[in-house]
Amino acid sequence: MHFSNSKSILVIVGHLRHLKSYSMCHK
Repeated sequence: MHFSNSKSILVIVGHLRHLKSYSMCHK
């Protein structure tokens, strides 16, 4: 099993952006 760090970072950034926009939309 070999995962590229850049891919995992992009996934994490995508989740953070989604959570940020979600919280800002609810405020």
